[in-house]
Amino acid sequence: MPLCATAVVTVVRSSPAAALSGKISSDRLLLSDRPLSWPTAAAGPPGSSPGPQALILDYPTPPPRWLGESPWCTVVHAATALPAGSDFWAHVDAMLLTSPGYGATAAHRWRRAEADDLRASEIALADRDGAYPLAFPLAPAEREVVG
Repeated sequence: MPLCATAVVTVVRSSPAAALSGKISSDRLLLSDRPLSWPTAAAGPPGSSPGPQALILDYPTPPPRWLGESPWCTVVHAATALPAGSDFWAHVDAMLLTSPGYGATAAHRWRRAEADDLRASEIALADRDGAYPLAFPLAPAEREVVG
């Protein structure tokens, strides 16, 4: 069972999330435009209740490094550049690259030149082992969320 199929996802946006709340309806998705206590419940493995917890935020400042260190918890910080001096970003395990040019940061971080080869319509996952293009279908409402 894929992790994403059972995760409880909390999205904290720096812009108002209210416009999205009517377009996406799920008991596993919480949208907020202000910080909140996370995780929302004790996390567990896929198939348990409530299952894994994921936090996605696009605030200008990254979260503290310890935030995603609990078992079955994942934190994603959406940023257009690596914040200088960030403990969170100094210890990331992977980066999701969504536009050409962002791969240069991953290429520098892990000294993997291929991470900088992203084409205009590609999304890739980069980590210390390389960069891997991702292909997955998005519904129209999902496309609006990811921009």
